[in-house]
Amino acid sequence: MTPLTDSALRQAFDILCQTTTDISDFEWVSFQDGRQLYTRTFSVEQAAKLEIIGITGDGSSIACWHEPGCVAPSLPVVWIGSEGIASVFADSFADFLSLLPYGTGYIDDILFNYHLERSSPGRYATDFTQASAHGALAANAEEHTDHFAYVEWLTHTAELSIASDPITVIDHARQMHSNFEQWMELVN
Repeated sequence: MTPLTDSALRQAFDILCQTTTDISDFEWVSFQDGRQLYTRTFSVEQAAKLEIIGITGDGSSIACWHEPGCVAPSLPVVWIGSEGIASVFADSFADFLSLLPYGTGYIDDILFNYHLERSSPGRYATDFTQASAHGALAANAEEHTDHFAYVEWLTHTAELSIASDPITVIDHARQMHSNFEQWMELVN
């Protein structure tokens, strides 16, 4: 994916910070609020490396992980689930923005399926197809009033596109940053 320009990155933050913008089940969290949340939830070492950027309707957090060797806006984006699942799901902020049109519920479903598969290999079939992705995209567009404005901004201003295959984007991020889950366990 094409990296975000500094201007597009600033605009992304502006769009996500607007509380009136309804693009997905995602609410931007200020750095200070995020830091307070994480210092209550995680160890000092974890909180120092996780920069919360938002929360979802089910209470899950989305954060940038300050992985050694990565710098903004190329920091991986991680999901800290309300049910205990922690996983990288976007290789960069640009990838995160390209996944957001599908809705955070769809991302959560994919990550939860990975978790189930890891705990019981072969027991859970991956039923995420292009058809299910298109269905999630359509449902999110119908549910959120500013979805189309966000997609317009994403494609024309940020010069990014909606991820054509969200499962591949998430798989790639999980492979590129497979050490995240181990790191979470080590510093706990």
